[in-house]
Amino acid sequence: MVAVFTILVVNAGQILRWRPLVGIYLVALGFAVVGIVLLALAKLPLYRQRRFFSFGSRFLDSPHRRLYRLAYGMVAASIVLLLLLILIS
Repeated sequence: MVAVFTILVVNAGQILRWRPLVGIYLVALGFAVVGIVLLALAKLPLYRQRRFFSFGSRFLDSPHRRLYRLAYGMVAASIVLLLLLILIS
């Protein structure tokens, strides 16, 4: 994920040249930021148990599992929008 956001920041100047595409870019960036924050909040109980390297929602309770899935949905929507921008430009 860090690599994806590094690429976003580096290519932001090229993407922002086209005015009509700025809105799509900002929405995608917003989805990504909200998704990462939701992911951190969903994994917070595991971090408190000192389980830093667990993958998936197997160890989460039901409310945090829903938040985890919502977070990945937001990140996936962001990736789809960014791929759409690449195809358009």
